[in-house]
Amino acid sequence: MGQLFRRYRQPVLRVASRILRDGTEAEDLCQEVFIQLFQKAKLFNPEKGAASSWIIQVAYHRAMNRRKYLTHRQHYVAVEVDEQQIGDRLRPMIDQITARNLLSRLGEQLSDEQRNTFELHFFEGYSLREIAEKTNQKIGNVRHHFYRGLERLRSNLLPIKTRK
Repeated sequence: MGQLFRRYRQPVLRVASRILRDGTEAEDLCQEVFIQLFQKAKLFNPEKGAASSWIIQVAYHRAMNRRKYLTHRQHYVAVEVDEQQIGDRLRPMIDQITARNLLSRLGEQLSDEQRNTFELHFFEGYSLREIAEKTNQKIGNVRHHFYRGLERLRSNLLPIKTRK
């Protein structure tokens, strides 16, 4: 079990971190996954797939269930201030303020959908798939808004110099 933990801890932790967006919760979930794997090891069937696939699948499902639970408990709404982490977060906050200023300055260049997609993706951390679910749009439309908005911002930030 120790060897399994050493080999698959990082992939399980990455899955948990991406889904839960909370390092402490991801660490707890990682431990829970390996405890569950230990308890349910006899259910593993190598004919159905590789052990790595089974482990990641268990981690994914546990993380999704945990995220639903945390959302229901409003875990993501309440923000606790940790004085140690303030220094670590200061730089990203400055970058975020700069990005918000840039978005507001160039915002007239974007459609409402593009601006909304950028805000959800860059400032609230949603993936494009999550934005599609949140806004009840197809993933293709969200991608379209995102990439067309990027194209517009690039063209305004980095204008092509014409030859004379």
